[in-house]
Amino acid sequence: MIHDGSDMVNDTDHIDDEERDLDSVGQEGVRLTLDQVLTLAFQYVRNNREIYGRYADIDLVWALERADETEDYYDVRLSYRPVRNFRGRPGVEQFIIPKSGGVEFRQIINEPHPVRWSPLLLSVMGSLLLAGVALGGLFAAGVLPPGQSSTFTAEQIGVELTPDVPGRLESPNGSVVVKIPAEAVTASSQIKYRALTLAEIP
Repeated sequence: MIHDGSDMVNDTDHIDDEERDLDSVGQEGVRLTLDQVLTLAFQYVRNNREIYGRYADIDLVWALERADETEDYYDVRLSYRPVRNFRGRPGVEQFIIPKSGGVEFRQIINEPHPVRWSPLLLSVMGSLLLAGVALGGLFAAGVLPPGQSSTFTAEQIGVELTPDVPGRLESPNGSVVVKIPAEAVTASSQIKYRALTLAEIP
């Protein structure tokens, strides 16, 4: 018996659109939507991690930074950072994805920049403590008359800190200077200086 195949069903007629490979959408003349592009970008970063260098083998978390659209392309930027014990600025990578599918271009714009608070805080606290001890010693030795104590201990200086901008805190008499590097904080903050009285010195 000869079978002409007329009753056979083409399997491609039953492929669900959501299960199609996004890289091959362009072959069918279908243009990707923004949702499909974001799905493609997140899938791509999970499966192609070698670009992350020292972060390639670390558990990462991604988030959408922005997505811009032109006539034929999407410009997508994702942030990424280690999942655990990370404090600082996330990294940012860029994708250029044609509306016909695939990934045209990918690059790292910024790597994650961790902030280590402990050395900075210890430095600040140490400077303030040493200033207080030194002044206490001067008062005790009679170099500074006791009458100046109340005036000096009332002095307090505050400096506003913003991300990506270095800061500088200097005591009124210039005896204490604290330099805060750029990116030491991730949000607007303030650091204050106050001279210590003899009773406050440990």
